[in-house]
Amino acid sequence: MSKNLDEFLYKLCLQPSCSTVFNPWRDEDPEWDIPGACQVRREQLTAYFGQRIGAARLILLAEGLSYQGGKFTGIAMTSERILLGKKSDISPDIVFKGLHRQTSIKEGGFNEPTASIVWGTIVNEGVDPYSVVLWNAFPWHPHAAGLSLTNRAPTLNELNHVKPLLMNFRMLFPEAGVIAVGQKAQILLAKMGIECSVVRHPARGGASQFRTQMVALLSQDALRCKKSCEV
Repeated sequence: MSKNLDEFLYKLCLQPSCSTVFNPWRDEDPEWDIPGACQVRREQLTAYFGQRIGAARLILLAEGLSYQGGKFTGIAMTSERILLGKKSDISPDIVFKGLHRQTSIKEGGFNEPTASIVWGTIVNEGVDPYSVVLWNAFPWHPHAAGLSLTNRAPTLNELNHVKPLLMNFRMLFPEAGVIAVGQKAQILLAKMGIECSVVRHPARGGASQFRTQMVALLSQDALRCKKSCEV
């Protein structure tokens, strides 16, 4: 593991959970997690990032972690059902190579529509999945007070709080271009002086527009890999 990645993961895990924010790499959900879940999520995120450092040429930055996705996988816009191989068109190995584990007690794992749309678009467009890294402007899971299986938008104060950590993340992939998935990510990146393209978030009826916009941006030859299906 590189020094920069080690430092970033250390800072990511420092933030304690509270009644409205859950840190899945530090803490465990007493109702929904298996024992040792946060360690599994740290290992999966480390593998995911480690296999993209030096290879990723594009960052897709969304808003915040979802309970249906990264809360239990530890990887942004990635559901347990993807990692468990329950999506016929999305191989777990496009996320990272290694052991893929479920950390929730939900039978069959959680499913996130956004995750399926984003990874499905990458696969369908013939893009090398290791040339793309998915992340969130607010890296932890924001939720309604006391309700761990809900999602909410991060507040302005929360987004301002994570600027230094987001810059640390950006430094892991200094050569990668950035696409903001949704306006909140775009606004935060603009405040930080980071240039980006922007696409519609696929949630809440935005799937078709997201795919159309992503197809245009992913048409760059540098991101294509004829053997992407073989990873």
